[in-house]
Amino acid sequence: MKSKRHFQFDYISITMTIGILLYLAVLVLPLLLSFFYSFTNFNLLNATNSFIGFKNYVSMLNDDTFLSTLRFTIETTIIVTLLTNVLGLIIALALNQAGPFYTVLRTVFFIPQVLSSVVIGFIWSGMLNSERGLVNTLLRQVGLIGTDGNISWLGTPNLATLSVIVVCIWQMVGFCTVVYLAALQGVPQDLKDAANVDGANSWQTFYNVTFPLLSPGVTVNVVMLLIMMFKLYDIIQVMTATGPAGSTESLAYYVTRMAFTVNRVGYASAMAVILFIFIAMISAGLGKFLRSREIEY
Repeated sequence: MKSKRHFQFDYISITMTIGILLYLAVLVLPLLLSFFYSFTNFNLLNATNSFIGFKNYVSMLNDDTFLSTLRFTIETTIIVTLLTNVLGLIIALALNQAGPFYTVLRTVFFIPQVLSSVVIGFIWSGMLNSERGLVNTLLRQVGLIGTDGNISWLGTPNLATLSVIVVCIWQMVGFCTVVYLAALQGVPQDLKDAANVDGANSWQTFYNVTFPLLSPGVTVNVVMLLIMMFKLYDIIQVMTATGPAGSTESLAYYVTRMAFTVNRVGYASAMAVILFIFIAMISAGLGKFLRSREIEY
């Protein structure tokens, strides 16, 4: 028995040690290296690595591309987060029914979430093709555009931005739907019955009873979508490649481009540090605020 316990203890210790080492190597070490390189002019091609202090951070204030990508990222994140949560809640309310048909529909709505962002980008790039895309074909069939008309969904700045937003919502709405479904199924039926006895109609019951109890789901969805959208890269790379004229370039894409295309690793590391701090502050602050407003039964 002592030998068996000793073996179990060693197994647990080894497993925990491996996990901690992997966490340090994959997450903590790159973060520390990025922080260090942000104070240097590290360049992969010139093999330079001189300490330059806060020059990289000062340069960001005068970098129009950095400011424009930051603005695009923030605006896109806010729009996608709000619309996805609204649509996810509406779909969850519609699917909060028993039966195999609704079970199949739940699976269908969740499929985009499990698909790779690269796959989603290729699918929608084909559908939004100005000449042979399914979207323009359907619009021509219903007479919304002429038989020879082609809408350049990915070729004009406003439509390209709209296309990216729609695709992001399409991908992430399944996640919100599942979270809200789980929250809806946790709402006690006796509270709804009590509201009905008091004379509340369906809207009053939802607004005063159901929705306040969905607050934990709102916290999860808002914080998770904010984090995912601030790191938006794959869909933009496949669909627009930041075009046209850089109008759909996100901050995460700009960081990657500066590091591996322009080879300004130090400057890219400084932007990555700012992005990390920004995400951490927003998610922590917003998460704390939303948790303080949560109502538990």
